[in-house]
Amino acid sequence: LHLPLKSIYPRPSGEKSTKFEFDPVSNSWIQTPISIYIEPKPFAQGALRRAHRMWDLTGGTPEHYVAKISKNPDENAERYFTDVQMQLFARAWAEKYNLLGPPK
Repeated sequence: LHLPLKSIYPRPSGEKSTKFEFDPVSNSWIQTPISIYIEPKPFAQGALRRAHRMWDLTGGTPEHYVAKISKNPDENAERYFTDVQMQLFARAWAEKYNLLGPPK
């Protein structure tokens, strides 16, 4: 899904941030400096987090992402990192399972 950055003129200025990507092969985090814009109003929410539209403005064409921000201002940032690792490992196991051709 690709959503265009709202036609706001002038284009919103980006906020400096760091993108963290987990590499399951090396079991390490890769850090990249980026410039982002996050819409202030969430478009959805769950029990623990609010979902905001976010754009990476670093390159020529803005890339759309979803920023999930905790409802609890005291939540430890380490929890985000643990959640990402868990989701990547779960995806890897699901892909291995699906290669076995289970019944649907």
